[in-house]
Amino acid sequence: MQAFILDTPTTSPHSYARLVADVLANHNIECQISTDYPADFSSFDVAIICADLQEKAEAKNWHRCAEELLQRSTLPYILIQKVPSCGPCDEIFHSLASASHCLGCLGKPFSVADLSRLLSTLEETAAYKKVKSRHNKPKPDKPLLLNIEPQDMLRAIAQGALVAYYQPIYSLATRQVKGFEALARWQHHQHGWLTPDQFWTTLESPLCGWPIAQIMMHQMFAWASHPLNEKMHLSFSINLPSHLEALHALPDEASAMAKFMGVNMMDITFEVPSSIFHPDDDLPWIISRLRTQGFRCAMDQYTAPDVPIKWFNAMGSQKIKIHPSRVASIGRDEQRQSDLAQLIEQALTQKIEIIAMGVETKEQVEFLVEHGCSLAQGYYFCKPLSIEDFKQLMVHEKHLRFGP
Repeated sequence: MQAFILDTPTTSPHSYARLVADVLANHNIECQISTDYPADFSSFDVAIICADLQEKAEAKNWHRCAEELLQRSTLPYILIQKVPSCGPCDEIFHSLASASHCLGCLGKPFSVADLSRLLSTLEETAAYKKVKSRHNKPKPDKPLLLNIEPQDMLRAIAQGALVAYYQPIYSLATRQVKGFEALARWQHHQHGWLTPDQFWTTLESPLCGWPIAQIMMHQMFAWASHPLNEKMHLSFSINLPSHLEALHALPDEASAMAKFMGVNMMDITFEVPSSIFHPDDDLPWIISRLRTQGFRCAMDQYTAPDVPIKWFNAMGSQKIKIHPSRVASIGRDEQRQSDLAQLIEQALTQKIEIIAMGVETKEQVEFLVEHGCSLAQGYYFCKPLSIEDFKQLMVHEKHLRFGP
């Protein structure tokens, strides 16, 4: 599903529109962010309009695009008001809010319940049903997004209820397992096992992001240093929180933990969310420190073409993980498939290793191999493994190869 996000003019690389895009990306909704309207709205299934304008004269393109959506398009849209008042643009804001194809309005910050409600509304729109029909394959229902307080998550961490599952990453050339990504799972006392999609906002909260990363890192390091891994030499990777403030302590703490547990730091890759990649922030310093300690770095969930690949190379990122929505376009959308091929080519030119996420079909594997993608993970190969299944894999070497 494709979404167009109309953002207000800003010089910040971390606009609220990008945060909204990250939320939607976790629901496999691919987003294009712009401060101007596209040439053709028909290529999108929904629009998100971010409104915090104070001076109409400074945002002519935004105002024109809003009028296009209001008067000439039937594209359903979500309206997000980022501040209590839109200043001179109050009139068009109220017109947008009352239009028939407005799915709803959100304030900032919006709650998990509000987001869940709007996503449910979105699935009932004609545009969404059109996408499902075009793909000729019903998408599985998304897991329920739960409204969980940060204190509940911190309590779960203290009780040992947050554990790592491990999804194998395969070499497409040798068909062998090259490593694992540690993925958080929560054994909830009421809802059973929860995936990150179900507690995403808690996972990314400033209060919980770093404690979750610490417990996941400790569990992953324990297996990276396990005697069974000495003969296998498998790599391990972990997602990091999207708050830069939480990452300043990472290089020194990760290094100290790795040395204490006897981990080969070259076997560890830290995956940094693409939404916080920018050369003018502290991130280059953090990545440089991690690489100096001996760790590897990857840019995770890459989907936005407005974030240049050359940034990652300049900042020392050695790998890029392609978002599942990009991989899902293979065999379904010729234009997006072509864009994916160009993306892989650009990354290889920059000598950056590509890892495809969410691979589910043989057709996708063949396309990735043809275009030079070297690594992949997804349900086509193996689902994320519980700790019991992961132990069996390490002991009996099951799932270490896919295909004939």
